[in-house]
Amino acid sequence: MIGAMEAAVLTAVERAGSLDRGLEQLAEYFEALTAARGTMLAKAAYPIFMLVLGVLLLNLPKLINENTAAYLRATLGLLGGVAAGIWLIYVLWKMISAMATFSPLADGFIRLLPMIGGMQRAFAMSRFCLAYDLQLEAGINTIDALSSSAMASRSGLVRRAVRSVLPEVLGGAQVGPLLAVSQAFDQEVVQGIMVGEESGQLDLQLQRLAAEQRKKAFGRLAALADWLPKLLYLGILLYLGWMIISIYQGYLGQVQSLIDQ
Repeated sequence: MIGAMEAAVLTAVERAGSLDRGLEQLAEYFEALTAARGTMLAKAAYPIFMLVLGVLLLNLPKLINENTAAYLRATLGLLGGVAAGIWLIYVLWKMISAMATFSPLADGFIRLLPMIGGMQRAFAMSRFCLAYDLQLEAGINTIDALSSSAMASRSGLVRRAVRSVLPEVLGGAQVGPLLAVSQAFDQEVVQGIMVGEESGQLDLQLQRLAAEQRKKAFGRLAALADWLPKLLYLGILLYLGWMIISIYQGYLGQVQSLIDQ
């Protein structure tokens, strides 16, 4: 089943008669995404194993001192809660990502997130530049090309920015200076568009910008795949350390109460 992002990109490039280039870009995107997911899963396997092992071992006193039911409540309850929390975060992320395609507020929130925000922004810039270039090459008028490219960007901020400049573009104004006012576009993208419009080589500038933004996005995706498991590992170590300290504090409290007696 084709997702909303793929549909938006394919609609824009098909309209320009360049479906092959659109499919090529999507293939590169999903190949990089699959590689990043594989890296994250491989690197996250050990921290997750440590969490499960730690929870099972550190709760053994409940099995010895109490009963099996207490042990299962402590271990399965905790691991189930962690799994439910991860699932909730995933569902919320999917919802916010979907909203960000048309909501400037949701898109702005994602852009504030470390690593993720920059990656999403670069992908949006790449999709916009690719679609804009292909449609201008196909002879589609600037107004329709901008509107379709904004939809292909899958960015609520980009769509709002483009929508706000369309009346002035319709009146004959150049696109670059109008987009420079908005915070939705990278300055290098805006500068490239302005240079292309002034030099009459907008197609070359858009091709360059699309490639550079795509490369930047893939680099940030790879960095995210590398750092996210490390942060997970650190969080698990801190949690297990807290559990160990809590257990020993409980033992010390019991010993102190026996001494006081």
